[in-house]
Amino acid sequence: MSAMITSITRFIIALLFTTTLTVYAAETTALISDHTAQQYGLSRDWFHKIMFDADNDEVLFVRLEGNTLFVVSSNASITALDSATGHLRWKRRIGERSQITYAPGVNSRMVAVINGTTVNVLDRRDGKLVWQAKLDDTPGAGCELSESYVYIPLMSGRIVAYCLEDKITSEADAKETAAKPVTAGETGTKPAAAKTEEEDEDMKAIENIKKSFEESKRLTSPKRVRETPEEAIQLEAGSVIPLVAQTFGHIWLQPNVCTQKLRYDVVGTEETAKEILVGHSELVAWTTDIGALFVGSVENFSKDTLLLRYRVNISPRSYFMNSSRITEYETKNKENIVARPTFCHANPPALPDGQKPERSSRLLVGTQAGYVFAIEDLSSQVIWRFAANGAIDNEVANIGDMVFACSRGGGMHAIGMNDGKEIWYSPKITNFVAASETRVYTIDTQQQLTILDRATGARVKSMSARDYHFRYFNDETNQIILVTKDGLVQCLSEWQESDDDTVKAKEIKRYKPTCEEYLEALKIAGGKKAAPKQRKQKVKGTDDDPFGESETETDESMPNEENSGDDPFG
Repeated sequence: MSAMITSITRFIIALLFTTTLTVYAAETTALISDHTAQQYGLSRDWFHKIMFDADNDEVLFVRLEGNTLFVVSSNASITALDSATGHLRWKRRIGERSQITYAPGVNSRMVAVINGTTVNVLDRRDGKLVWQAKLDDTPGAGCELSESYVYIPLMSGRIVAYCLEDKITSEADAKETAAKPVTAGETGTKPAAAKTEEEDEDMKAIENIKKSFEESKRLTSPKRVRETPEEAIQLEAGSVIPLVAQTFGHIWLQPNVCTQKLRYDVVGTEETAKEILVGHSELVAWTTDIGALFVGSVENFSKDTLLLRYRVNISPRSYFMNSSRITEYETKNKENIVARPTFCHANPPALPDGQKPERSSRLLVGTQAGYVFAIEDLSSQVIWRFAANGAIDNEVANIGDMVFACSRGGGMHAIGMNDGKEIWYSPKITNFVAASETRVYTIDTQQQLTILDRATGARVKSMSARDYHFRYFNDETNQIILVTKDGLVQCLSEWQESDDDTVKAKEIKRYKPTCEEYLEALKIAGGKKAAPKQRKQKVKGTDDDPFGESETETDESMPNEENSGDDPFG
């Protein structure tokens, strides 16, 4: 009997061991080895296996922002990985598996994900829930985050925006708030009634008991290993009434936050000068299935309206004669936009009011009619239009002064960012993956990772990428991010020869500012300097100054007499 039990036990152990090896082999089949990567001039920086039930769940969306890679799975969970090392930052469940989970939106402090009809906003550092709202309609795509608003597209054609923070909305209110003295004991509530001596003695006794209890707890309790960060995000319960903009058609694509502006003012005296946010504006762009691009704006943290700035019909229309009348015929089958618009920051990204950038901010939009449009987001001006050799089904990439657009059927166009002229064309390319200073990494019609020369478009090498369901569209850095359905995330980067003829890994090159960098640029551009301090200026001797020097008050902000006139600089 004991021998049979031993045999059964050994059989079960062998079966479990074999199953484990089979699962591990299946998971690591897609893993690109260091030797294989080096043959193509690449290095495998890191890989990470996200743990979930691979039989029932899969990876849905991937989003890179700054130093964090966010992976959303169908089991209603989001995983945050360090984009440089692949280390796990945090993992959170954000809803129910039975509900649809949409693409995430990210800003400098938060990440937002919709599950079903619930919007969840998390702290991007640790994944803790900081805000939540219930929608009254079905979402059409994932939400997007600016620094202060979350924008949610609905299938009915509406864009809903919730303000995540209360801000000062006028310069007058800001100055009044800063100038108002705060007296001791002022808390904004009604003054408390005077207390009797007996009540005072009772309160003192209670306070002494509390102090004794806290002191004993401090002496007996173990020290906290991890303190709560002081800058933890603290939001209100959320805006009860959202901003709403109604448009024509259905929204199936994630919106895109465009140009943002901040304006600060310095209030108070020189000793108590304080910089306060008094002005704000931001643009958001989205497209509908009728072939139109809509751009709305929010001014000064409005809680009343999301203003529609303009609409651009970006698909061509044909005309034909019928009974001596010109009839407009819309090519509806070609008007659908099936790729998210790409926002390109101005160069430099943020400037003070009145200064013009070297290159304006713009939106790049591709259509099924086979055109790529570059539209200035602030003025709705079409800067240029490029005719491709097929429908543009994928998102258009912008790397430096070049635009990469892939057409249906296979073919990548490299277009000049400033003039919209074609630089080169490479056939049989379907998707953009990443780019370095000398190479462009793409996916071809044979599901291979194809390396192109960035200057000429010539093919360099190709390697199989069939096992990777997600070849992340990375127009932010030069990293190649490949993800399988079962949660295997792999990051590759390009190698280069150093001066001492040894091979070393290349540093991460960034093509777009992170949310933190952009916010800092906005603060610098919108800042207002305090008035310079009046300095005492020495003037040579007068009758009142027998020692030959006297001090008079002068204001350096005002021009001197010799510098006055048409030339303030003298």
